[in-house]
Amino acid sequence: MRRQVSAFSASRELLSAGKVKFESGDRMGALRLWEQIPSKGPTQQERVTAAYNQTCVHASFGDLELAQITLRDAVLEGLDFKRMLEDPEAFDEDAVRLRASQQVMIRLRKFAEAAIKAAEERKAGAATVQKKEKLRALGVDTDLSEALSTDMTGIDTSVLGIVRRVLLLLVALSVGGVGLWFVGLKYLL
Repeated sequence: MRRQVSAFSASRELLSAGKVKFESGDRMGALRLWEQIPSKGPTQQERVTAAYNQTCVHASFGDLELAQITLRDAVLEGLDFKRMLEDPEAFDEDAVRLRASQQVMIRLRKFAEAAIKAAEERKAGAATVQKKEKLRALGVDTDLSEALSTDMTGIDTSVLGIVRRVLLLLVALSVGGVGLWFVGLKYLL
């Protein structure tokens, strides 16, 4: 129990020290501190704040790829990116403000939306798999490949067999067509 308390305070101290460094202009020093947080047993909010703060550093340097990697981690942990852009300190007092070019900001917003959508689709896919497993456990077969199969078994696929089927079809259509023609004449006259 004592170890968790010290781990909690260690990650919180790293967040606070990183924010001080970031605001004083030492972005790389702040980044190094925030990168240590996952090994200190942080809470979910501390992981989100650390990942978001790392995104802010990478974005300030214009390194969009690294910013997207850390932003994805933060979003998957539960970051509300739009809210965080408006007021980061409302989420966590150790969160910093994202300062980047307008182009980087737009790309990060779009990336965050795509990451949220992908996470939701992943959850929906997992729910579908769980539903199929429950049905299988109940003895219900969810595999429709047999019903949807176009394999034709018991049909002669030789040239002579195909010719027979075509001739049979032509005869049936001819007889049917002549019959319909006579019925039409009967009702027409």
